Amino acid sequence: MKVTIEVDDQDKLETLMEWLRENKFLDELSVKASRGDSRPEITKGDKSTDPTALFGIWKDNPRTLEGIRKDAWGDRL
Repeated sequence: MKVTIEVDDQDKLETLMEWLRENKFLDELSVKASRGDSRPEITKGDKSTDPTALFGIWKDNPRTLEGIRKDAWGDRL
């Protein structure tokens, strides 16, 4: 199992890590602390792509939300 905890304050992270040490969680668990300062790079889409080519792709095979869910989830619904 993997648990991710995000903290905005470095002091809070240190407090949490200290609590884990005091309660012996670090002896039993693999704990990784990393700084999440870097944000993922956002790339802009290709404006030269013409989306009108996609219009009507389902005209001969109409889809419903219920059908899409059934195809995706099968009997797990």
